[in-house]
Amino acid sequence: MARAEEPDEDYPWAPSPPGRPPGYWAVPRARRMPVLELFRRHGVQATFCGHVHVPAFFELSPTGKITGFEPVQSVEIPLLAQRRWVAVLGSVGQPRDYNPAACYGALDVERNVLTYVRVPYDNETAARKIREAGLPKALSDRLIEGL
Repeated sequence: MARAEEPDEDYPWAPSPPGRPPGYWAVPRARRMPVLELFRRHGVQATFCGHVHVPAFFELSPTGKITGFEPVQSVEIPLLAQRRWVAVLGSVGQPRDYNPAACYGALDVERNVLTYVRVPYDNETAARKIREAGLPKALSDRLIEGL
């Protein structure tokens, strides 16, 4: 876990997604520390987040080092018992990572691995329905372009 000697500055928890400025994932220390304290106090090992438009994976080592990366489709991520993780599972519609396919996570509890899965869907029809409903064109374009 992050320790009291952690530097006082804000720092990114993961690389910025494509097309976003450096520090996009930066989480201010004031918001980060209460979450880390909850992890410590309650022994939370895994947190899965939905309704976030860019898939990401973060690990917290036993020494307090936080690392993060953008997961690769169909590549298993071992969930090591001595670490803690936050898995941001991506989006089913309105993606922001330049990939219009739906994204979800498949957790194998027997083998303790997480795999991010991408599934194409009829985003053309969904985009057409958005336009027909009179919603902003940017919303339909996002489904097609994945941004």
